[in-house]
Amino acid sequence: MDPFVARHRFDRWFWIAFVAMAWFAVAMGFKHQIGLRFSGQADYPAPPALVIHVFAFFGWLTVLTLQVALVETRRVAWHRLLGLSALVLAPVMAWSAIAAEAYSQRFYVDIYPDGYTFFPVPVASVTCFSLSVIAALLLRRRPAWHKRLIYLATSVVLVAAYYRWWGEAFYAAMPPGVLTEWVANYAGVVVLLLVGAGYDLATRGSLHPAFRLGIPLFLAAQLAAVTLGASDWWAGVAPGLLGLP
Repeated sequence: MDPFVARHRFDRWFWIAFVAMAWFAVAMGFKHQIGLRFSGQADYPAPPALVIHVFAFFGWLTVLTLQVALVETRRVAWHRLLGLSALVLAPVMAWSAIAAEAYSQRFYVDIYPDGYTFFPVPVASVTCFSLSVIAALLLRRRPAWHKRLIYLATSVVLVAAYYRWWGEAFYAAMPPGVLTEWVANYAGVVVLLLVGAGYDLATRGSLHPAFRLGIPLFLAAQLAAVTLGASDWWAGVAPGLLGLP
């Protein structure tokens, strides 16, 4: 029997827990920034790209929540129809994330003149997210693949939430360097990847190929991003690329 059948009796609780973890991470990571925005105390007026990204990001989590509910209530046709929203949400999220980060880099250049070292992090995350979504859509008729690819995509898109939640604590506790950059930016995502892999091992006895391929690629992209950000080459090209003085 195929150990990676579409459903296991514990899958319902796994996905409910994952959705809850995602929303909780967003609440913990962005509550301060959201409070500043609504109180009019944010550092700068939100550019259109940031507004679009916020709505698209919350749209993705809302759709994920609804998709889990639709599967659990056996409304598969509605689940498949709603899933097509990824054709719009994913590219909007990818574009707006990069555009909003570029705007932020330009705004804070006088305060953080070397802030460009961070820019490869969202680029790597957006790339991993986009590739996972594309693969999930192509393999939507293969539930075992599809669900794990959506798990990977959602995990990596939470990078900013976890960074804002506990990133500064890692910077304060660890010496400067590439390892600290990786841990501060990606610790939350790595935890989610380990949770997904652990669930496969606990319920199926082995890792699904989506995890066997995706997790090492994600980790490689993360390490490449922080290594690139710290490199002299990036220091030479980033200001011109981002329009920094």
